[in-house]
Parts: sequence; structure tokens; C-alpha cells
Amino acid sequence: MDSTPHPSLDWSSTNLKSAWKRFRQHCELMFSGPLEGKSQAVQCSYLLIWVGDKGRDIFSTWTLTDAETNRVQMYLNKFGAHVEPISNPIVTRFTFHKRDQGNENIEQYVTDLKLIANDCDFGTSRDYLIRDRLVFGVKSDRIREKLLSEGGTLTLARAIEICRAIEYIQETEAQMTAANKTSVPVMKKEIDALKKQYNYKECYFCGSPYT
Repeated sequence: MDSTPHPSLDWSSTNLKSAWKRFRQHCELMFSGPLEGKSQAVQCSYLLIWVGDKGRDIFSTWTLTDAETNRVQMYLNKFGAHVEPISNPIVTRFTFHKRDQGNENIEQYVTDLKLIANDCDFGTSRDYLIRDRLVFGVKSDRIREKLLSEGGTLTLARAIEICRAIEYIQETEAQMTAANKTSVPVMKKEIDALKKQYNYKECYFCGSPYT
């Protein structure tokens, strides 16, 4: 247990609903894993440690029946019921529309956009809005220009495919610069094939992509 990362809930998160979902999933994995052999009372004690001061303040307001006492799933449900009304879809949408790609790769960025979108009540527009946020928020101008060149037919799946491919091209070309010369021809052949597949070209003078 000492070496196992324990759950921690950020009560100040701007997307508390998503933060709670991740926290609860982590807790349930702990209870079905390292703490599986522990009693319900002990599991509840662990949960109250993990929820921090704010969570224990909330716990102190509960009036528990005999059936609810020392039942960890009941505790989780009660905390979940407390978190739900606090969630604000308008704030969550604001967070979504301001979410740009940071230092993470495309895979991590898209995953986070999807997690935030789950709490935005976008309905059938969810994938299109994630696609748009990806186009606007991606940090690479080269990738953005390629996405925009696809026009209105661009789907979320296609956008992710393009992002992954061009990100891989850029990363591999950077590696090629520093690689041993003997390995460069093999890497260059692979990159040239990808560039041809995605019609990825660069201006000789400025390095900007074009199709």
C-alpha cells in the first residue's frame, strides 16, 4: 500500500464532476485491489482520509442509519450526490472552449477534451464540437492548416488520424536530425511514405505545410 498512489480529490477543480468520477474510479480500484481483504469499516476510513478536510466536513453533516454506517459504496454514493448539484455545465463548457493543447501529445489532449465534453451536455453535437476545439486548440500551426484544408467533410476520427500522423512525422524528423546517419535512410523512407499518404508538403523557404 505504501508504494501504491492513493486517490486524491481536488475539491477546487473547475470540473468537479469529472474530478469526482476519476477519484471514485481510483477508489473502487483500490477497494477491489490492494484493500479487497479489508473490512468495510477500514475501507470507509481510507475513503475519509482520501477525501481530505473538505470531504470530512461534508461527512460530518450526514445522519447515517444503521444500514448506511460503514458501507463504503453508500459513502461513495453520498459524496457523489453532494458533488452532482455543484457541477455547472456552463462553467464546464467555458473550460472546454478555453482548453488548448499544452505540452501533452495529441493523444493526451484529445482524451482530456473528451473527458471534459462528457460533462458539457453537448448531445449529438459532441463529436463536432470536440473536432472544432481540436482544430482551434492544437499547438502546431502545421497540423491546424492541414485540418482546415480538409474543409467541412472533416470528422473527429479523421482529425485525430491527421494529428497523429503529422505529429509522428514531426517527432521522427526531429529524431532523424540527431540520429546516427546509418539509421536515417530507413526512417526517411517511412516518413516519406507518410507524407505521401497525407499529401504533406512544406514550403522550401519557410517550412510551412501546403497541399
